[in-house]
Formats: sequence, C-alpha cells, structure tokens
Amino acid sequence: MQKKEWSHGDLPVEEGYLNHSTIVKACDIRLLLNWWFSLVEYNKVAIERSLRRKGRISATLKEHEEIYQALKNRDHNLATVAMKRNLENSRF
Repeated sequence: MQKKEWSHGDLPVEEGYLNHSTIVKACDIRLLLNWWFSLVEYNKVAIERSLRRKGRISATLKEHEEIYQALKNRDHNLATVAMKRNLENSRF
C-alpha cells in the first residue's frame, strides 16, 4: 500500500484488492480462485468499510507485512496464523 496516498485520506482499497488477489493467485487452487473472483465486488466494499475504521489502515499494513514475510520465508504455519488474524481484525 502506498503510505503517501492514504496519508492524504485516500483509502488504499485497490491496493488491498491487489494484495489479496496476488495471494489467492499464488495458491494456484482453481476452485479458490473462481470463488474469490466471484466475490470481488463485495470484497472491495468490505475492504473499504474495514479501512474506514480508526487505526485500521496502519494495522492492516503491519498485518500484510507479517503475511508477506511468512510467505517469503515459506512458513506455512505463521502465514496461516497471520492471515487468520488479518481476516478476523478486518471483520469481513
């Protein structure tokens, strides 16, 4: 996410969408991919609602960094925990 953009009040909805779609595509599970893309419009609305909550943008950045590092390190367990935490905190 571009800190410069959201520091001016712009919500990084598109960046959140790209982050999630990248992870889903990387899983290389066709059923998951088809399911996720069928919910894209709802997902964008949900991301925007979540990011409007006070403190959520900075928390999301931290959570996404944790997910990224876990995936980069191929730590399945940590990635699972980090993704679960992100989804729970997002209140989707």
